[in-house]
Amino acid sequence: MNAAASKGSKILVVDDDPVMLELAIQTLEGAGYAVFVSPSGEQAIEIATTQEMDLALLDYRMPDMTGLDVGKAITDLTSTRFIIMSVHADEDVVRQAGGEGALGFLVKPLEPKELLAQVHVGLTRAAEINALQSSIEDMQQGYAAALSKAVASARTVNTAIGILMERLFMTREQATQLITREAKNQRKRMVELAEGLIAAREQDYRARNDDCWWLASTRRNDS
Repeated sequence: MNAAASKGSKILVVDDDPVMLELAIQTLEGAGYAVFVSPSGEQAIEIATTQEMDLALLDYRMPDMTGLDVGKAITDLTSTRFIIMSVHADEDVVRQAGGEGALGFLVKPLEPKELLAQVHVGLTRAAEINALQSSIEDMQQGYAAALSKAVASARTVNTAIGILMERLFMTREQATQLITREAKNQRKRMVELAEGLIAAREQDYRARNDDCWWLASTRRNDS
């Protein structure tokens, strides 16, 4: 995501300090971002879950809950990523923030240039992470669909093998070898050959039932 592409991105700023919120609004709106603010963690979660944000800036210390608690709740419920802000650049806090998924750490009071730089980096990383997750989900769905298809195909082939065993008095191994050989000779997939065999078996079954019905009806008429 370049600077132009990030214009209009929705940024949620959460801090109980009204001066800090005003500075963030002026700086970020001046750079073309859509800014949403909240003085509390609970309200921030409500905002993020009703209209998903592109990035959240969360104060580490707030009266109701910590910024990390808010960040964890937001990332659990949405695809929004977050940056932590704090008046102290404590190594333990920075390490903890990174461990909880924070994309960056800002030390207050905020410098407009640093704020914009961190937001730009955060938006870029958030877009990359979300794209990767989407790709992984697509792969998982594709794998699940392929697995389901493979299972269905295996069932079809097994059914066809059972029909051959019944009709031709074969062992499973002999029936499997026959359907494998015929698929190769006819240049068809085994499942295609199996589907044809099952369809023929069903047609034959229906024809036999029709014959039985006709015979039964004639016998009733004769009596």
